[in-house]
Amino acid sequence: MKKSENSSNEMDIRLLFAKNLKHLREQRHLSQMELSSLSGITFNFINSIENCKKWVSPKTIATFATALKVKPHQFFIDEKLWNASERDIYLDNFSNEILKWVGEQRAQYLEDEEVKK
Repeated sequence: MKKSENSSNEMDIRLLFAKNLKHLREQRHLSQMELSSLSGITFNFINSIENCKKWVSPKTIATFATALKVKPHQFFIDEKLWNASERDIYLDNFSNEILKWVGEQRAQYLEDEEVKK
């Protein structure tokens, strides 16, 4: 991957995180100051994150998730999936794909065990 592509991808992730942080905060009717109080993260840092000027560590993501009572992966969901029905369809499809993959892996494991015998 070229450096410019990497920077572009990183910016896309920052923007996605920033939009979702703001969306989840506003969904709970919290100001940046109130989120700061709940999370222990400074107002200035929250503002910088939401404006894509600063990035976060995994620990900060976990802190925001706890304060907003969400799962950490929710900061990385495309805004098109904010609508509950679209999100549910997406998650159902995702769950089905995971179950399918687990089934395939199980079958392969069992087949490998039979070969070993």
